[in-house]
Amino acid sequence: MRTRAVPQNAMKQRALRLLKQKKLYVAQPLTSYLRRQLLTRAGALLAWRGRRYEAQRDQALQQSFNIEQAHMASQSLQTTLQAVRRSLKNSVRYERG
Repeated sequence: MRTRAVPQNAMKQRALRLLKQKKLYVAQPLTSYLRRQLLTRAGALLAWRGRRYEAQRDQALQQSFNIEQAHMASQSLQTTLQAVRRSLKNSVRYERG
């Protein structure tokens, strides 16, 4: 049951660093209530950052997929065009025959 404490402490430290960066952290001793409020706010900021990064990652993956699909469609059209050209050549040869 002790394994959960390490990530929570890391999260608290990360939240405190974020609060200091945002200039929301007060150096004087805080009551436990205020400290909880600040850590909750920092946790919400971290969660929002995580969601934003996930959204950016998902968007990049979707763009990559779309580019790959466009490339495959282009290759398919080129193959079809080559087949049509070959069949036209063969039909002209057959008619001249």
